[in-house]
Amino acid sequence: MTLSTETRAALRRFQAINRQRLLRLVNSLSPKQQTLVDALPLLYHLHHPRLPGYLDVEAMPKGISGYTPDEPTLRAAKSLAPLFEFKPAPLSHYAIDALFLIDHGKSATGLRRLELWLCLRDGLEEARNGALERKVERLRRRAQEIDLTLETGLIEARAFRDGRCLGVGWPGRTTSRDHLLTEAFYLSAIHLAGRYPLWWLVPPEMEEHYRTETERLLADDTIASETIDFGGLEGLSPETFFRAVLWRFYAELATPCQSLPELLLMEVYTTEHPTPQRMSRRYKQAVYRGNMRYAQLDTLAIMAGRLRDHLAGEEETARLEVLKRCLHQRLDPQRTNGPESPLTAIRDQARRVAASVSRAYGVITEAAQREAERARIDPMELIILGRRLYAAFDPRGGRVEWINPGLAGDLTQGALSFCNRDHGHQPWRLHQGLAKPDAELPPLKEGSGALELLAWAYFNGLVDGTTTLALHPGRTQLGPREMQGALTALQRLFPGGRPATPEPAELSNPSLPSIHALFVNFGTTSASLLSRGDQQVISDQADPLRFGALQENLIATVDLVTVTTWGEVFIHRFDGRSALLATLKHFLNGIANAALPAPPTVAAFCFSAAQGTLISRRMEELFNAVSEQASGRPLTTLPGYILGLGRGHALISIEQTRAVSRHVEGVPKLMQTLGAPRERHVRWAVDPQALRGTPLPTILRNVKPGVVQLYRQGDDGKALLYILDERGSLFQTAAADAGEYRGYHRFLTDTLRRLFLWRPLAHGELDDDELHWSDQSHRPFTGELECYRLTGVAGGFSARPEDAGAGGEGEGNGVQLMVQATEEGYAYTLYCGEQIIEGPTLNALTQTLPSLPHLPAHPRLESVDAPPSLLGAESADALQSLHYLRFKRAFDRKLAEAVG
Repeated sequence: MTLSTETRAALRRFQAINRQRLLRLVNSLSPKQQTLVDALPLLYHLHHPRLPGYLDVEAMPKGISGYTPDEPTLRAAKSLAPLFEFKPAPLSHYAIDALFLIDHGKSATGLRRLELWLCLRDGLEEARNGALERKVERLRRRAQEIDLTLETGLIEARAFRDGRCLGVGWPGRTTSRDHLLTEAFYLSAIHLAGRYPLWWLVPPEMEEHYRTETERLLADDTIASETIDFGGLEGLSPETFFRAVLWRFYAELATPCQSLPELLLMEVYTTEHPTPQRMSRRYKQAVYRGNMRYAQLDTLAIMAGRLRDHLAGEEETARLEVLKRCLHQRLDPQRTNGPESPLTAIRDQARRVAASVSRAYGVITEAAQREAERARIDPMELIILGRRLYAAFDPRGGRVEWINPGLAGDLTQGALSFCNRDHGHQPWRLHQGLAKPDAELPPLKEGSGALELLAWAYFNGLVDGTTTLALHPGRTQLGPREMQGALTALQRLFPGGRPATPEPAELSNPSLPSIHALFVNFGTTSASLLSRGDQQVISDQADPLRFGALQENLIATVDLVTVTTWGEVFIHRFDGRSALLATLKHFLNGIANAALPAPPTVAAFCFSAAQGTLISRRMEELFNAVSEQASGRPLTTLPGYILGLGRGHALISIEQTRAVSRHVEGVPKLMQTLGAPRERHVRWAVDPQALRGTPLPTILRNVKPGVVQLYRQGDDGKALLYILDERGSLFQTAAADAGEYRGYHRFLTDTLRRLFLWRPLAHGELDDDELHWSDQSHRPFTGELECYRLTGVAGGFSARPEDAGAGGEGEGNGVQLMVQATEEGYAYTLYCGEQIIEGPTLNALTQTLPSLPHLPAHPRLESVDAPPSLLGAESADALQSLHYLRFKRAFDRKLAEAVG
């Protein structure tokens, strides 16, 4: 077939525009960059050992359809490889259909960014062996050497039309083509070599019938051999449209300042849906009408005009001004935001960009939610996009605010001043350059501590090893050595500063901590150590949590820096006597309930001259131990944690859905806390430095849900009994003799049988949540009783199984109590062998006991049948073995007093 006169004229205009764009691009490059760009078609057309990118492989895809190198290309190849000689020779087949180049301008760092579309022949994808990818990588590195960012995509036109090339990892990206990316390609791609776009030959009025028109065109073998088809831009279904908008918006968020025009264009298209006025239609109409004013056909110019019309209202004046600044910055980033620009101006512009992008996001998501059912939008797409925006722009909750999301290049400062005013909630100020503490200039940032400001500056790229850190510490003990040490630690733990942009797969899960850095006592030294020097080292108590003879807690402040899987950075400061506990609670709340593949990395630093190394090592050990216990577990199944702190003990546990802490003085009060009733099973992990010389670590380590454990320590006459009940409550009592020990065994055996009677009435069945093991294996309350004998070993205690026996000494001393509800209250009956005593109160029973003719020498309660309320439980649901044990201990005392 023969093309119409109008179409042929339009093709010539497209080709002229293409030449003009290529010339303008090449002229904007440095001589070395020009040479590489000129040679690119030949480098992929041939695979020659003297040319850049060569690999010694047998099967390298090469050859560009219909391509013959021109003189500028050959001169460029000769410049790259002086010994290279081009020998024209026809190739038996061609692996590459076409090459296209897209100019993304200069990045904020001043590097030119080009995107190369290497369009492979259909069907070649399966035959590739990785050699072409390696050649692409070699040429990328070659471009990098001359300050040129060359990003190459391997594209098959058919796969692209089917939506199988792009958007890897984005929900639903496997079934539809990204029409907005296709439009951006048609608007901005520069044809380098090979086949030209079939889209050029489809008149604007035939866009809605693209497939029919292209079938007619491709019936001509000449057209079919000269063109490549990436698909049309005919009307989109709501599903395809919103999926494309959401994906493009997500992709452009990587550089929000540079990509603000594209982000706002998504807003424009959404407001015009279902009939958006496509830029590509305007562009093609202008070409077909004969408009050859290149400035008006520039992609950025077309986009700017569309956006100016959209933001024409008075309420959009601020957003229009932000857009203008971003357009100027895109055209000349070095002039617009060079190193001399005030950091406060860059920060303020970043905030305005964030506000404008957030407004666009609101418009898009509101429309998407309205069309959610008809457009079959995957809710996860909206969630991922919202999380990406949230992580990038929301500075609340201790999150580091990014002041340079592509606005400027290298922001490394020659000097930064850290000034402490010694008053206010945020006494520290960070200033650009060398400033005095009383400087009236607005600070870059205010904070509660110097570490917060240093970390903020580091992650925002303001400071490196060459930056002078001017310090005005006020009344703190912070010195240059600590500042430099903290900077070195940040550089080692977080190389490169700002974390990488998260992938969609990471954003589909909750934000999870990946690295924690603890800076302990930064700028603070324990007053006691300052006053006494190293005198406390004489004591063998070297634990920083209870240091020296006075058992002092040396942890005064903690600055916690956390990097998450969403690329967020959080900085929190904790100070005062509760600094350590507050940090631990915050740490636990962050890692619990998280599906972490592994516990997060924890590193601790302390630069204090006194005990700094000891403190940092201890903190790392402590937090890593807590992390191992808690990572990935639901909050409700986390163990409590016990550690020695100061002259007492600290307990951290979960109540409701948050970590809470309490501090108790002395082991007796600790035992009282551990012996409290529980609503659910609780287990405890004991810090290795805590409770040394006691059997508690051994006992608590062996806790088993649904099992009551009886431990005996010591010999007859001075033995201690520890009973760990089915919910982890700990009961302790003295056992004067073996008979009393065996009496507790018989009492517990009876108690477990009675609990089996109460629990079904309360729950309907035994298999209740409160009795489950933390791995959710649904282990029920078994009613088991396990007995152990505790023996001292090096470093602690060991528990050996012991047969308590059911009979033996003391069996005849047992009494049984039955309590029944009556209209007047309760009726009490005491069984002592074959003797029976009845009374209206417990006191009445015990006062009658001495009158029995056959009174046991040491009467002890071995069975009690009483309502839960009388045992101290609010309900049958709350009843546990501990209530029976407490009742027995109190009643045994009454019995002992009654018999003298």
